[in-house]
Amino acid sequence: MPDLPSIKTLFSLSKETVGLLSFFAIFVGTGAGVGFLFGRGKLGNIFLDIYISLAVSGALLGVLPFDNIPTGGAILFCILLAFLIAIDQHLFELHISSSAYDIFWRVFVMGLLVTGMAVSALVSLLPAKTVASFTLAPLHVYFGTPLASALWLSLPLLVLIFMNKRLK
Repeated sequence: MPDLPSIKTLFSLSKETVGLLSFFAIFVGTGAGVGFLFGRGKLGNIFLDIYISLAVSGALLGVLPFDNIPTGGAILFCILLAFLIAIDQHLFELHISSSAYDIFWRVFVMGLLVTGMAVSALVSLLPAKTVASFTLAPLHVYFGTPLASALWLSLPLLVLIFMNKRLK
């Protein structure tokens, strides 16, 4: 069958496209894993912990010696986020409300959005050259620009409000 095109020519994609598709698959898998690993109760707490860690790390960046390290903001954010996740058993009571039949899609969507929010916060705190050196260039546009950061920080909140209003 020499007249059939090979699979390699059918799916000839550039390295950047393959990299973006791989990142998207890993991102969706991680988001689903985060959502189902932590569940709807803890996912709401992590959602708030990211906001708090981002605000506190932004406020402390000029005060603490992390200011001299190029990745100091990201390090401080990760330390604060890990600390808050470890201690907030019932520090903030925010959970994803649901009825019995639609809990899975709610947890999946919020898992994706919380993962995107965490990645966006981390990428926005790292220097653009550092992000470009170990990831694909478009990822900084999708997660690190001011517009992308604003969207990733506001979209989970809006979706959570929509999800909770829809049940009432």
